[in-house]
Amino acid sequence: MHCLMELIGSFRSSLAHSFANLAPTLFILVILGTQTSCERQHSSESAATKVVTAAAINAYSGPFYIAAEKGFWKAEGLDVTEKYFASGRMCLDALLAGSADIITVAETPIVFAGFSGQNVVVVSTISSAKNDIKVIARKDHGINKPEDLRGKKVAMLFGATSEYFAGLFLNAYGISFKDINRVNLNPSDMPVALIKGDIDAYVIWEPFVYNAYQKLGDEKAIRFMRGDLYTLPFNMAVRKDFAERNPDTVERALRAVIKANEFINKHPDDAISIVSKRIGTDERVVKAIWSDYEFNVELSPLLLDALQREAKWAKEAGIAPATVAIPDYKVFIDARHLKKVAPSKVSME
Repeated sequence: MHCLMELIGSFRSSLAHSFANLAPTLFILVILGTQTSCERQHSSESAATKVVTAAAINAYSGPFYIAAEKGFWKAEGLDVTEKYFASGRMCLDALLAGSADIITVAETPIVFAGFSGQNVVVVSTISSAKNDIKVIARKDHGINKPEDLRGKKVAMLFGATSEYFAGLFLNAYGISFKDINRVNLNPSDMPVALIKGDIDAYVIWEPFVYNAYQKLGDEKAIRFMRGDLYTLPFNMAVRKDFAERNPDTVERALRAVIKANEFINKHPDDAISIVSKRIGTDERVVKAIWSDYEFNVELSPLLLDALQREAKWAKEAGIAPATVAIPDYKVFIDARHLKKVAPSKVSME
């Protein structure tokens, strides 16, 4: 019995000694395990892809605003830095300069980019409208009907849908660009120029027409609209090389915009509130014009038709390079990414 007790004591002493030697190792393993877990968590949090978006300050860009406000970019693993410009053409300038990765832009800047073979592709149309672009003019400058624009100083943004619609509108009343004094102005400068009387009229999208009309009132200002002339497709575009190097990023961005458009169509009042704040326009105004817009992610033959039709117009109007042939605009549309994300939304070849 005495020998047995000595044996048990010896075993306990040996076990205690072994555990004492092992404890630091276990502690280190626990710490390392915790550190590895923290590192994994930090790695997951920092894995978000950094991109810079450039959105035009208008209702067309609503899906980009909603994606930011509702966290749809973040949900797709995108760490977005937002930039805003007065027009899609300016967004395109930022894209081509390398200071933006994903932009909103109408088709007209893409038309002119095509003539010079620029590094850009449309990956989806995200919205459209028929009545958004308007003509506003000074009644007290003798303009009471569209025909009165002849011989007047009319501002527009060259190389943008503003210029294209101006051409269509004037032509509908038998007026050409040669019959007016054309002025190239940024949209944000147009209301000030009209209010000061430096110009007689201008052609642009909302909210830049509303801003001047509110200041001048019915006695001094008049607005002209022609929703039958043109449907404006507003698009999401990237650089060609960016799409080639980062297809997953483009596809995640598309998924975020699809979610945003679904939100807009399901919750229009919330969407109007968000867009109004983003574009700095009274919510009542945005609500009044909201029905003019359609929010749908798609790539249809209508986009290609619009690009080709406007390129032809630009040549005939003498505002496209005379020595450059109309390009094949299929190469400026990259449908692969939307086909992968939502194939039912692609109806073009």
